[in-house]
Amino acid sequence: MKEKERLEVVKRVKHSMEEFNEIEKCKIELNALMQDEKVKRYITLKEKILAYTRNENLFKGKLENMIHYNFTWGLRSIIRDQSFGPCSHDIWICTGSHAVEDDPRAEHDFKWICEDEEDVHFSYNEYECLECGEKIESRKWKEFENKHFVLKDRNQRNVEYYRNLYYQLLYTNPADISQQMIIDEFNKTKVKYKHSRKKTK
Repeated sequence: MKEKERLEVVKRVKHSMEEFNEIEKCKIELNALMQDEKVKRYITLKEKILAYTRNENLFKGKLENMIHYNFTWGLRSIIRDQSFGPCSHDIWICTGSHAVEDDPRAEHDFKWICEDEEDVHFSYNEYECLECGEKIESRKWKEFENKHFVLKDRNQRNVEYYRNLYYQLLYTNPADISQQMIIDEFNKTKVKYKHSRKKTK
């Protein structure tokens, strides 16, 4: 090591010790100030504002964003606390029929969305829970749809749209009414798609 380098390191050590001593003095002063009720109140308010500011970009002051965030993450933590099993929610949306072609080299199977269960390449249907977003792939699709309430329309696979709408409805309506409103909205849109397809034929 050259003398110039040694002196630079010594300088850094001294600077670090000065910083440490300064922080220790700050801690002593802070403890003394914390005896003052106004200072305590100031720190509490500042911490509250800083905690909110961290989430402000998430919500942007919009009720819809707060509803979505709290139903998404709050609901997941409630579910996690109450059960350790698979999702047992009421409404599922079919997000499509899928085909799988096996790769003979067993490297990458090729998957794609096919027309429906009648497609010659059909392998499984994918379903997504409206509430928590859990996804299930089922080859035994009839059995799955007999055991669960499934909203199904090959023209409507945007679960996120219905989930956001469902959360907005849950904020102002009881769960059973919100569920019925989502079902009605899905079916109303399904009828619109049928009518528009008839007109184009």
